[in-house]
Amino acid sequence: MSMRNTVLFLIAAGLLAAAGCRPTFAPVKQVLAPGETAHFVPNKHKMIALTFDDGPNGAATEQILNALRESSVKASFFILGANAERHPQLARRIAAEGHLIGNHTQRHSRFDLITKAEIEKDIADGNKTIEMITGVRPRWFRPPFGINGRGLAEACRRHGLRIAGWSLDANDWNPHPVEELVDAIVSRTVAGDIILLHDGWETNPGADRRRTAAAASLILDKLKAAGFVFVTLPELLRHAGPPAAVFENGVCLLGMQVPRDGIYAGDRFAARYFWDVPANYRADAPKAFVHFSRPGQSFLFQDDHFLHPPGDVRDLVVRNIIHVPGNAPAGRYEINIGLFYPDKPEGRNRLKARSGFPQSKRAVHMPTALNIAPAEHKPNQGP
Repeated sequence: MSMRNTVLFLIAAGLLAAAGCRPTFAPVKQVLAPGETAHFVPNKHKMIALTFDDGPNGAATEQILNALRESSVKASFFILGANAERHPQLARRIAAEGHLIGNHTQRHSRFDLITKAEIEKDIADGNKTIEMITGVRPRWFRPPFGINGRGLAEACRRHGLRIAGWSLDANDWNPHPVEELVDAIVSRTVAGDIILLHDGWETNPGADRRRTAAAASLILDKLKAAGFVFVTLPELLRHAGPPAAVFENGVCLLGMQVPRDGIYAGDRFAARYFWDVPANYRADAPKAFVHFSRPGQSFLFQDDHFLHPPGDVRDLVVRNIIHVPGNAPAGRYEINIGLFYPDKPEGRNRLKARSGFPQSKRAVHMPTALNIAPAEHKPNQGP
């Protein structure tokens, strides 16, 4: 089992025991060790982590910091050594106002294009610069572009760094309108999300992040109004809850997300699956089945997909586009998830799972639901 899986198993144990349930897992561990990765952290408190990459960056970072202060929110900033040298006062302000400071390297190199030695130097130089300017030695690291590169985990262990992935982003490195950036986050956020935005653009001086800065304030307001609680990454881990399901082969389903509303028969929608897969998972290992059905009925449509061993942090979340059949009846759809071997699809051959949610035929009945509205209620899209 991977170290990351072990951490989540242990986290789940303590929370189940604290809740008065019969403990299923080993004693709790609520802190990642250096070299381990977090990309989504299930919890029952609607806690989420807001993170920013590529700063500090002049007016945009300043505007974001002002919005965070006004909202009494602590975020996690993965800053570049080169940009901290360019804006030392902003780097020190991030630290002084209690935000987590993470290392995003010195130069924002692509780790798939450089050697292990160059990767480690970029990490070490970033650590040194950030600590020299802010007085804070980073304990978290996010690889540029979300690309792990060769030897990343080992380098992070040597430098005492945990690795931060993410589960939700708005592609704000592209010039989307503010409203689209806000909707991309607010409409999809679930408890446990690690949200990625950018207050800079690599090491470019004066990068234009006005749209992200404007969106950040609205995102804070809307998600707080919806009951979400913003925390830093270590606090998110401290409040971690149990995974949705733990399968006999060591795979964990941490949770999933589908749209809350606005889906009609014939539509397509995006789903996110938060899997934690052992590093030694093979291509011929079981795949996931995801069945959408009306209560009391067999499944009506599905989204079966393969699982892959962990790779780059940008690829840890499974994101799929699902087509709703045009004849799908309106109503509330249950979501049933499990693991099976494609050559043995019978229910009795599905992998056993432990879960706090109900099961039948070795399928876990997720608390998440998909609501399909009547097709005749769909707004007129025009000619």
